[in-house]
Amino acid sequence: MTSMIDLKAVERKAFLSHFQDGLLEIMVGILLLQKDYPPMYAYGVLVALTVVLGELLNKHAVYATSAVYATSAGTMLVIGTALLVHFLRSYPLPEEDPIPEEIANVGR
Repeated sequence: MTSMIDLKAVERKAFLSHFQDGLLEIMVGILLLQKDYPPMYAYGVLVALTVVLGELLNKHAVYATSAVYATSAGTMLVIGTALLVHFLRSYPLPEEDPIPEEIANVGR
């Protein structure tokens, strides 16, 4: 009970699906570049380079695209963590209770 499989149709569908995903990522990169917020330029360039490098390396290695995406995601996580730590050090939580006792004890 074998059925005929049209390999050309399967390959074409896989190619078009992958190509459409790449277009979406390039459009996200362009949108990030259009925002007037300097860190977004770095993220936009990183996303755009990820797509281009992933496509170039995908022809030569099997898992190259995954490695490129993992590297760019790791870079974004490191940058985000560094910015969060910098923000938390710049604006620490107050040591004293910010609510005066007169207001805190209302209704007790």
